Amino acid sequence: MLKKVEDTLGHMTMIINNILKAFLPSILDNNHGHVVTIASGADLTGVLGLVDYCLSKFCRHELHRLKKIGIKTTVICPNFIKINMFDGVTTSIASIATQIESQVLKHYFIALVNLIRGGPSLKDLNSEIVLITGAASGLGKGIAQQLAHLGCTLVLWDIDEVNNIHVAEELNTVTNSERIHAMKCDLTNKENIYECAKKIQETVGHVTMIINNAGTVSGKQLVNCSDASIRRTFDVNVIAHFWILKAFLPSMLEHNYGHIVTIASAAGLAGVSGLVDYCSSKFAAVGLHEALTHELYGLKKYGIKTTVVCPGFINTGMFDGATSTDLTPLLDQEKVCDDIVKGIRQNKHLLIIPKSLTLSAILNRIAPRAAELEIHDMIGLHKSMDTFVGREKKST
Repeated sequence: MLKKVEDTLGHMTMIINNILKAFLPSILDNNHGHVVTIASGADLTGVLGLVDYCLSKFCRHELHRLKKIGIKTTVICPNFIKINMFDGVTTSIASIATQIESQVLKHYFIALVNLIRGGPSLKDLNSEIVLITGAASGLGKGIAQQLAHLGCTLVLWDIDEVNNIHVAEELNTVTNSERIHAMKCDLTNKENIYECAKKIQETVGHVTMIINNAGTVSGKQLVNCSDASIRRTFDVNVIAHFWILKAFLPSMLEHNYGHIVTIASAAGLAGVSGLVDYCSSKFAAVGLHEALTHELYGLKKYGIKTTVVCPGFINTGMFDGATSTDLTPLLDQEKVCDDIVKGIRQNKHLLIIPKSLTLSAILNRIAPRAAELEIHDMIGLHKSMDTFVGREKKST
């Protein structure tokens, strides 16, 4: 199974990046070419049994930013096709068509009631054992601080051992407890992830909530990204999610209880110039979340909740130097942490921060591609990474 997941991820992410890096320079020199990506309808919505398959794209914004209008891009998202790749897959639209209307109306009514009430009630997290990756700084640290005060038992993972231990000691002191545990973990190393997971299960207990928060960014145009940098971006931003889930999900499935939180990005909903590798990894993280949600529902594991968080740029230092605009402001870390913890306690499925980006995400799906590219140009998104500096340790 592990080999199968690795093969799928390798073929659908790294190979695409490697092919582009090999041929794109020549296409750029001549300002002439066409990049066609045969994706899938599974990139647009999750599918039960296709968690590893539901990954994604993105370089068209970077080409527009470089004024390479002679280079065209096309992405094709077909449904299941009559080829042996999907032999045995069943489709039955007619059999469920009569149920769709009532289900949609039911959930719209529930949403309306929650809106009138000011949102769903907040669940108690006092008994939760929560794993947070990238907990030594940024969002991970901020979320840990809030959850510690809610009575959670926390397991903090980070490659930065010194600061991670400091965060745990600080939180144990302010909560007058010993509920916060720090552990060094290299998310680019599958074996290390499994070793750390086993240690948690033996010394702390069964994790009931996973917050996949750790992330890394290069901030370079695709042709300037080293192969090692691209690999690290995918390893940390999405591939580690698979190993973490495979380590802790069996216990959640056994008890039909848990919560999986994916800290993705608004860059996982729309492409951004200068972030081709980052956007691709975050699109993949969103795809993982969507497909896993469907898989859990198909297994009737209704007690396991899923939440994906898609914020814009945040003032954690990870995107230092990136240009913000009135339409894409730099978000306050503390406010974002507040929204994330509230969203978790309300079992929200999708959390876009700020809410104004929701409209952008919708338009990205339905607006003509030329219009989207020109709008990004007009509001300055295509140049937002030109002044990017980042920080020495680019992990959240």
